[in-house]
Amino acid sequence: MLLQNPITSRRIRYTNGQSSSPKCFNLLEFKMIKLGKSYFLRYILGSSSVCGLKKVILMPAEIVDCAILVISDKGNLGFAKSGDEKLTWFSNGGFVFDDVIVYKGQPYVVDSLGYVFTIDVSSEVIVKISSKVIGFGGRKHLVESCGELYVVDMYFDQEQNKQEGAGVELDFSLFVRWRHGRHQRYQSGELKVVDFKVCKLELLNGELGRWVEVKSLGDRAFFLAMDCCFSVSAQELAGCRGNCIYFSDENNVNLALREVTRPESFMFYLEDHSIQKLRSSPGDSQIFWPPPIELGSTCSYSLD
Repeated sequence: MLLQNPITSRRIRYTNGQSSSPKCFNLLEFKMIKLGKSYFLRYILGSSSVCGLKKVILMPAEIVDCAILVISDKGNLGFAKSGDEKLTWFSNGGFVFDDVIVYKGQPYVVDSLGYVFTIDVSSEVIVKISSKVIGFGGRKHLVESCGELYVVDMYFDQEQNKQEGAGVELDFSLFVRWRHGRHQRYQSGELKVVDFKVCKLELLNGELGRWVEVKSLGDRAFFLAMDCCFSVSAQELAGCRGNCIYFSDENNVNLALREVTRPESFMFYLEDHSIQKLRSSPGDSQIFWPPPIELGSTCSYSLD
């Protein structure tokens, strides 16, 4: 049985004296909560995942039966239906897309400026339905909570420096040194999360929807995982704190370095904008123990 961190999707390691994970869990002893559902692509031949994709969702069956939407690492939007041999890419018109979600049975996508679009797969058209988010965050995440659609704007230290007029040159590099017979990894130029801004989308009849900044999430907590985002009530999830955003620094590392980095989990408190590091071992953070039961979904496509 493989236990995974729900934020980073990495395996939970034990640091409290246990040499291996428990071999048996009595699910009658725990309250089951469905946090979210995520998808990934693998090649038909072999078990390797398709590279260059940062988000995959399943289209609602009412719209298209057995079809997926994807966002590439470069921010392009694509789709594929069952039987397709390769992905079909939308003409993005210069937009760079950050996240895609199914909200109230319809697919929505947000770009790097905070514009939200609906998606018509049959005609390969995207339609803008909102104004842009007021802010200069580096990455946008879409989250559904209590029937409302939110965008979480993630700010990096480079964004702050740019706003202050300091020219920052991003340098994603990693090198390995030998020391005392062991490998040590050194990283430089990683994006560091320093702040968040949360806005709720208000749709207007016949007009572009507008974003309203949210100062408090109340009892809710937002989770920004690598492959899905979701919202939970702090009262339903032991160890979870309301009015917080849980996220991983793996989102901030260049794609080519993710396999060799060791991501950390963090909690952002919206009230005072403070950030705390979490630990994924059972002894350090109650939110990861008892561990979540994760059911993986696999869609197979043959891609060029």
